[in-house]
Amino acid sequence: MNINSPTKNYMPKETFDKVMALIKELEDELQPYIGELDAKTKKRLLHLGNRTSPFAEKAVEFTRTNPKFIPLNLDADKLQLDLAAWKKFGTIKISLMRVLEMVNNSESIYGNMAYKASLHFYSSVTMASEASVPEASNLKDQLFKFFRKDKHRHSKKNQKQVPPASDTPDQEST
Repeated sequence: MNINSPTKNYMPKETFDKVMALIKELEDELQPYIGELDAKTKKRLLHLGNRTSPFAEKAVEFTRTNPKFIPLNLDADKLQLDLAAWKKFGTIKISLMRVLEMVNNSESIYGNMAYKASLHFYSSVTMASEASVPEASNLKDQLFKFFRKDKHRHSKKNQKQVPPASDTPDQEST
């Protein structure tokens, strides 16, 4: 496993605040141009993508070179504007996807390190509890609660919150 750990540069609060302000600024800037869709409506929309965009581009070109074929209920200028807007949002999406991938990777790295260190601490508390060190048993019991399968707290889909068997307390039956 190759993890390029960014831990040499933990994000200061000032940087986090600045990034969040920039995201808010981006949302505010885009807001007048953003459409809203529910999932059901989105599924019913026609999809313009890599395979269908050449068709739309050619149709726009033909509306300029062959205007006699434009139906009366088709606004050729709006078609051209719609295609241009689609291209702009596609470019924005690609840029945001790159940023999101970097953020997701960093979240995964830091989450892995935090969870691993937490399991290491739990292992230490478990050993101390087995050695009858005062307060260790109470800490172990409180941490162990997070590994229990609880039908009321988690759906069956989310019950796999148990760490690897080598680091996991014994599972209680429900």
